[in-house]
Amino acid sequence: MQTLPRKDSSIAKYATISKLDGSSVWRFLLMPRELNFKRNINYQSTSTSTNIPIAQFASLEGWNLTASIPLYSREYDITEHALSISKLMEPDPITPPILTWRWGNRLLSPCVMTRCDRTEFDWFPDGRLRGCNLAIGLAEVNEKMLVI
Repeated sequence: MQTLPRKDSSIAKYATISKLDGSSVWRFLLMPRELNFKRNINYQSTSTSTNIPIAQFASLEGWNLTASIPLYSREYDITEHALSISKLMEPDPITPPILTWRWGNRLLSPCVMTRCDRTEFDWFPDGRLRGCNLAIGLAEVNEKMLVI
């Protein structure tokens, strides 16, 4: 398990992102101001025999989650930890890793990481990274399409 070194707080709540196969787990403090869940349904316009268009169901997309993950350490450079999370988007070897996101009893699985933006806000005097926010995007994957 890869965990950023820090002192635990009684009010801290941790979340995890893990590979579905259980090979890696990333644990991080999650104190969101908001979590954005989005889901779309698609319709196609179809004409009837009287040429009146009707909307016909085409597909239902899985849930998409966007969240901000704060990473901070008073003692350690967190660059490698932040990069290890962003690498969850990279094909392994030709498809992205299938993930599970869990926070308490909340779960988004199976999913893939679609976005990881890093905003740095604090550094040690020598330039090593001390604090950043990762804005991540996760997209639910249809279990029927998984090849494991």
